Amino acid sequence: MDRNPFSEAEIAGRLAKVRTALAERELDAAVFASPENVFYLTGLDHWGYFAPHLLIVPLEGKPVLVTRSMEKVTIEKQVTAAEFRGHSDSETAADLAARVLAELGLSGERIGLEYWTAGLSHGLAIALQTQADARWSDVSGLVDKMRRVKSAEEQALMRQAAQVTDAAA
Repeated sequence: MDRNPFSEAEIAGRLAKVRTALAERELDAAVFASPENVFYLTGLDHWGYFAPHLLIVPLEGKPVLVTRSMEKVTIEKQVTAAEFRGHSDSETAADLAARVLAELGLSGERIGLEYWTAGLSHGLAIALQTQADARWSDVSGLVDKMRRVKSAEEQALMRQAAQVTDAAA
């Protein structure tokens, strides 16, 4: 894929729903690591998901996507709804994410973390929790439930994909 398939309005609507859910849980931010949920909230679709991607979504302000520095060009091409912050290969996504959380003024705050995802190893989760001063809460499944109901824009894209599949078959 060479571009984000979703409109800025679509992504903004998704982020607004997530922020509403976070506020209802009395959380100040969340860190999402599931590739499916990072895609849903940013439109980023690429082969780089073998490495950790941590999407920090504060209640206010632009989300921050933390991943390897080498992904800069791809992310800048596909993602407009989140700021890119790349880490070198001499540090982990947790190292940089902890610094970003502090920079965003989220030290000591209530932060959700997606514990149950293949996108976040146990060790990386522990490293993040150890380095970032926060009160952590599990938000696994929060975005997954939102993804079940497809918007009109998603339905249109699914119909286009079905037409291609039908033609190929």
